[in-house]
Amino acid sequence: MLNSKLQLTKRERFLLELIMLSPILIVLTVLHTTHSFVLTLFLFHVVLTVFPILFLRKKNIHIDWKGLLKQDLARYSRVLNNDVKLIALPAILLTAIYSTYRYMFPDYPYERFRIPLLSDKLAAIVLTIEFVILNPIVEELFWRFFSDLFMGRSKTVFNRLDVSIHFGLYHWFVAYYLSQDLLLSTFGFLGVASLGFILTYVKQKSGLITAMILHVGVDLAAAIVIVDMQSKFLPFY
Repeated sequence: MLNSKLQLTKRERFLLELIMLSPILIVLTVLHTTHSFVLTLFLFHVVLTVFPILFLRKKNIHIDWKGLLKQDLARYSRVLNNDVKLIALPAILLTAIYSTYRYMFPDYPYERFRIPLLSDKLAAIVLTIEFVILNPIVEELFWRFFSDLFMGRSKTVFNRLDVSIHFGLYHWFVAYYLSQDLLLSTFGFLGVASLGFILTYVKQKSGLITAMILHVGVDLAAAIVIVDMQSKFLPFY
């Protein structure tokens, strides 16, 4: 259906680089100024959806989404119990890491974190849908499908690292906005970049849908952390 690697001109490669770096610009111009997580996520999702589609149209490439979906479903038998486990595993693991960190470093100034306030129920619901449901879909489509396609389907370690570093890089700016801590943000970057590498492997072995479901588990853990930092509902203190 498609060549293993798209032939890109230098100008197209530069445009692709700008698209991959665009989340950083959105974080700096929107999140750091408006402090609106919902608006930032919305614009982020629009950019990472519209620009790749325009890019593909420019290259006159048609994606058989129905065929890709059938192919992806055929690679991994969708069983509800397995999908629940795929969500629960990263959610439990990352929540446990967070709880351990808070237990070991109780005097860390957690109040400095600029996390979204959840007092407005409607805003909290919208943010949850955007972050836990839509974000894994959009990000996996962009980083594990579009970028993977443009970069040569991650056939080499360099290709995988290139996409994973871009994936982790904009998260550094998000983590710094949240924590205002250079060291913690750098650890966050390394963790997210490693996650991107793992998700690329999962996508190649088990399909894009499986990567999306694992990503839901990761974002669910982040949502749990946000709620706990405001209410301390986890029984680990």
